Amino acid sequence: MTVMVFPNKIEGKIKAIPSKAHAHRLLIASALSQDETLIHLGESSLDIETTIQCLRAMGADIEENDPLIRVQPIKRIKGVPLLDFNESGSSSRFLLPLGGALLEEFLAKGAGRLPQRPLGDLIREMKKNGCSFSGEKLPFQVKGRLEGGRYFLPGDVSSQYISGLLMALPLLEKDSLLHLTSLLESEGYVALTLAVLEEYGILIKRVKEGYKIPGNQHYRTLGEKTVEGDWSNAAFFLALGVLGGSVEVAGLNKASLQPDAEILTILEKMGADIEEKPNTIISKKRELKGVQVDLSQCPDLMPILAVILSVAKGKSEINGGKRLRLKESDRIAVMARNLRTLGANVVEKDDGLDIIGVDNLRGGPVEGANDHRIVMAMAVASAISKGPILITDHQAVDKSYPGFFRDFEKVGGKSNVI
Repeated sequence: MTVMVFPNKIEGKIKAIPSKAHAHRLLIASALSQDETLIHLGESSLDIETTIQCLRAMGADIEENDPLIRVQPIKRIKGVPLLDFNESGSSSRFLLPLGGALLEEFLAKGAGRLPQRPLGDLIREMKKNGCSFSGEKLPFQVKGRLEGGRYFLPGDVSSQYISGLLMALPLLEKDSLLHLTSLLESEGYVALTLAVLEEYGILIKRVKEGYKIPGNQHYRTLGEKTVEGDWSNAAFFLALGVLGGSVEVAGLNKASLQPDAEILTILEKMGADIEEKPNTIISKKRELKGVQVDLSQCPDLMPILAVILSVAKGKSEINGGKRLRLKESDRIAVMARNLRTLGANVVEKDDGLDIIGVDNLRGGPVEGANDHRIVMAMAVASAISKGPILITDHQAVDKSYPGFFRDFEKVGGKSNVI
């Protein structure tokens, strides 16, 4: 499916959707607890539904009554469950270790680009500690239970490997030590995992080598939890404000551990007009200056930052994004092609982009690349385009933000599905 987006004056207010990163972690921790938990979620997405379906397959009873999700903890189940990760990298990396900790045997599969996305480091460590795999890429069968011991993972491939093990290893009888073999990138996401685990009564100690995880721990039930607002998706609307008029995004916690809250610091460095109110951010149009940005701790911001920087005065650099080539698409290559098609001055690098700002973009056809963040970024580009932009794969937004185009139009955006 394709969508045409049109230049238009931007002005309005939306409420931030629930954080996908926070919701994944709350759902998993609640399913591991000893009693029922009520989670205030509100708007869901395909990735969140994937985690819910996988937890159900593992024995959790989860009832969805918008905006509440009622989670009854995992019980032992008979047979060999199938964990269908669909296109969710988060679900696969969080739940493979959990399946290894809880299940004697299970099947796993994925869709889209997920079977090509890396799992090798995680599979290697699970094999060394009690599990066997029928293959190296999805789909595969996993047998055997994880055992406590020493785990070694790089910190610069996927923080989700680390988060997945941090959630699973406390359930094992023996203690474990998770060694980081390289500098940890996206450290904020691991911090978010640790914060949720601590709330649920799980103790993990940060040590020189990495993380020390005592075994034989039990998740405690919190009763009720509310998912916080999502900075990753709010970034697209804050960008709309600074490029096209004025946008107010409610429901954001500036003290959040979500790494993509860094969007505020970056926008302010560019000279953006940002007003902060309690749990609300207002962004307004102003001339922006180019900046150098290292996205090693917040790589998901790259697509929308590339759009903003395409019209910022002077030269900009986006660095530290090598992992972006392994996302739902090769985001570096796709954004470079799309922005050049629209008239931007962009040079692709191994780990990012060099950009020299132009006055505005022109319309034209671009790739959505079946990637939710690419589609949303290109929709925002309409705020600085002279003509309409035609985007393929518009349905990809369902992965994280099914109501994106509804909210886009709420603040003045114009779109037409073709």
